[in-house]
Amino acid sequence: MGRLDISCLTISSNSCKGPEVVRYKHFVNAGNTVLSMLKSVKHTGMHDSNEPLGILFYRNDPQLLEGTHGHPYPFKTSRKPDVVIVSLQAAKRVLDLEGENIDWDGIARDAAITDPPCTFKTYEVILCNEEKYRKEINPDSLNLSDLPKMPPPVVGGNIRPAAH
Repeated sequence: MGRLDISCLTISSNSCKGPEVVRYKHFVNAGNTVLSMLKSVKHTGMHDSNEPLGILFYRNDPQLLEGTHGHPYPFKTSRKPDVVIVSLQAAKRVLDLEGENIDWDGIARDAAITDPPCTFKTYEVILCNEEKYRKEINPDSLNLSDLPKMPPPVVGGNIRPAAH
């Protein structure tokens, strides 16, 4: 197995000097690159990653997500997340490509970094993300070796209880 090169997942610190919209492309590309890498990961007892939904990161800005919530007196909510995670089918719908033979790679690599031509439906959105950043980051505070070692989530088919 070759060495993992994460250079394709990083951006320069200069990317934070400007409107946040310039970071959407980098975040979407990094997320979809990781999802693509995970397609080949197999783990005993787990279903294939990212199948059959074909989830992908997709730029949402400047589109609104609107929904109706509550009962018996529903109210309307509107949000404008910068990036969303949706299924391949939802991405094809907003691109008006339903029924077309366009694969995950084509949409994840090209279309997902552009703003969608129409709105995703609230029920199509798996996760929303807002692009925020701090103006100053102390590189010394980014010591990954300080993170706790996490035990495997599944042991012998049983879910391991959380440590207290």
